[in-house]
Amino acid sequence: MDAAPTLSQGDLVTMAQSTLNSAQDEPAELNVLACVSDLTAGTLAQAAANDLFANFGDLVITQLNDIISSPTTAQVFLSTINNFRCCQVLPDLDNLWSFTAEVNGVANQVPISAPRPTACMSVTC
Repeated sequence: MDAAPTLSQGDLVTMAQSTLNSAQDEPAELNVLACVSDLTAGTLAQAAANDLFANFGDLVITQLNDIISSPTTAQVFLSTINNFRCCQVLPDLDNLWSFTAEVNGVANQVPISAPRPTACMSVTC
């Protein structure tokens, strides 16, 4: 949602709804990564999965719903989403992708770091 701050309220609500539709599938996608057989307690990958399972709904889904219902205060919700996305979600995904790629023997063939959106450049973690 890098463009969100520049959108009209109507366009922001439309974008937030579209993003919400995609975000609601993320827990299912996380389950795929979290099903790696070697994902065990005490690993960075398990800690990353636990963090995402515990926080994604409240810190992304809820905030997107809040943007849709109250676009006039969207900047507060966007800030929460970007802080969580840039400081927790993407580093957690780096840990999960790296671990899963290593377990599957493809670490040298696939990206093992999640791409960072432009919004992360202005977030201090």
